[in-house]
Amino acid sequence: MADIEDAPEPTEIDLAPPPVPRKANRRVALVLGALAVVAGGAFAALSLGGESNSPEEPVRAMFAAVERGDVLGVLEQLDPGERDALRQPLTDLVSELNRLDVLKGADLGHVTGMELKVDGLELKTTAVRNDLTRVAISGGKGNYRFDASKLPLGGFIRDLAGDSLDATSSGSDTLASDTGGDFLTTVKRGDRWYVSIGYSVAEQARRDAGVSIDALGPGVPAKGADSPEDAVRQLVEAGTTLDVRRIIELLPPDELAAVHDYAGLFIDDAAQAADEAKSTVDIQMSKLDLASDVSGDHGLVFVRDAAVSASADGTSFQYRDGCVDIRSAEVEPQHICNTADPTELFKTFGLRADLEPPKLSFEGKQAKVGIAVTRVDGRWYVSPTRTVLGGLVSELRLFQPGDLVALRDWFQQVVDQVGSSITIEGGSGDGSIPAPGGPPTTALG
Repeated sequence: MADIEDAPEPTEIDLAPPPVPRKANRRVALVLGALAVVAGGAFAALSLGGESNSPEEPVRAMFAAVERGDVLGVLEQLDPGERDALRQPLTDLVSELNRLDVLKGADLGHVTGMELKVDGLELKTTAVRNDLTRVAISGGKGNYRFDASKLPLGGFIRDLAGDSLDATSSGSDTLASDTGGDFLTTVKRGDRWYVSIGYSVAEQARRDAGVSIDALGPGVPAKGADSPEDAVRQLVEAGTTLDVRRIIELLPPDELAAVHDYAGLFIDDAAQAADEAKSTVDIQMSKLDLASDVSGDHGLVFVRDAAVSASADGTSFQYRDGCVDIRSAEVEPQHICNTADPTELFKTFGLRADLEPPKLSFEGKQAKVGIAVTRVDGRWYVSPTRTVLGGLVSELRLFQPGDLVALRDWFQQVVDQVGSSITIEGGSGDGSIPAPGGPPTTALG
């Protein structure tokens, strides 16, 4: 087991060419580990404490957790900033999906339907710098089994999937890759090492680009705002002026540390592209009225009112007073308001007006959706992870199981009508294919 603290200085990485394609089942352990995180992870119930460890120990612990089907154990090994950004919204997401019968009895401490047993796991560490290490699989065998019938899926999904949930598969293969291109990156926080999703992605990108760690430069340090509203306002202003550096500065330094650290890998190209776009794109934000709801170091910022206009390549867009106007030389002008009758939009696409959306249980209610902000070292930053996942959870909280069924049935009617309106030209003797079950059809009008 390599420990980079024994080395006098970081080991220089060999910048090999991008890895060649390999069999997918050689990545089975990494895939299952990533799936466990994405599919509904939550924060660890047990603390890791303050004891030190080695760079590869969190990787071994993560594999052990995957063998147990323990999503909570997987998340215990994540970089604390990343884990904290995921924990509450993902915990809430699983709870809502259980309530809506999309999942059924999903237990993050023991995910059923997927099994993995790893024998003889061997890891190889390569130091990137004193607080960053790549951990690659150099040996081991993975035996896996997938049983769709045992997945924690609710009736809503099982009704949609039908017999496909009877599928099972199993097998085994060597975990080590031919080129050593599969690796996770571990980062040191205090005296402990953690697996980092962000640094793993960033290191893969740096390796594929053939850029040395020293060539990245100092990155883009985080520079937050004085208040939650200021953080959002400054991010919007940076977006309208295509100021890439300021956008990065306003991202959380714990949740997205790798973006700040590895900004040198992409910022010059991004800034150049932004400068080129400024000659053809014009964005103006004439009004932005914000409010916030804050508890401790976290909060939501809500847009109470806004007015924005943009133009590019002969197309213009304007939003004001709840209405959107789109003008282009290629299509008819569009004027759409948030109080518009949806059946009018259906007519635009040739759908029957009677196929209006079903009446849902939460009609007239609005989800509490905002832009998530977080305070780090006294400064406020905008959190993309919390914004996306938190918004999804807020929307789901409005739904009842019957709403999903009604939407499914309505969507099927729309699909059926669109399918029946497709014109199949030609007939016998002209080389074309007639419509199945009868003569050629014509488009509904």
